[in-house]
Amino acid sequence: MKLPDSKAVIQFLLLVFILVGLPLGSFLYLQKGLDYRKGVMSKMGQNGAMPRIPARTVWGQLPDSLQGNLVLVGYLNPSSPEAVNLYGEQMSKMYEQFDSAATICFLTVLPADLVDSVWVDKFAQQYKFKDKSQAFFVLANQADWQQWTTAMKWPNDINPQIALVSDSLQIRAYFDLTQSEQVKDLVQLSAMIMPRKKDKELVFRREEEK
Repeated sequence: MKLPDSKAVIQFLLLVFILVGLPLGSFLYLQKGLDYRKGVMSKMGQNGAMPRIPARTVWGQLPDSLQGNLVLVGYLNPSSPEAVNLYGEQMSKMYEQFDSAATICFLTVLPADLVDSVWVDKFAQQYKFKDKSQAFFVLANQADWQQWTTAMKWPNDINPQIALVSDSLQIRAYFDLTQSEQVKDLVQLSAMIMPRKKDKELVFRREEEK
């Protein structure tokens, strides 16, 4: 019996790779991405609505409502220099990454008995916060800060941490900034659920179509 020549074998194997190998590889790659997305999305829960923000904004132009934006709400007890440094570094990285996104905001509420507006200005300058329509720092007196932190339902006494608040102002998840994997999940999840900017120029009226 005549054996097939090497050229025919190579052509056959190439055909099998194209018809079987490539689709299988693509399926496994997409499945892995889907499983990862599901894993990240599963970290979201229902933790109630974001409470009313204490009134005294010392940095940033806080609008009347943040609804319609993804909000990263930070918890920071500034009595710890290590926590302040870590919070500044992590928030600065996320701020830089999402700087061009028009539908994400960064909110930090701080106790006025520990820091003042001068401290906040130095912090914002050091960690390169520039856009006052996107990042906001609020000072609250001791009573308001305690009420705020209780209403935010921060888990444990992790310092610092971030709460992910959806565009409907619902608290969906908490992330420990001392854990690199949680920071990664926060960035991925923020990118996944961040609302798209509505461009009014893309809205066509029926009269204009005629």
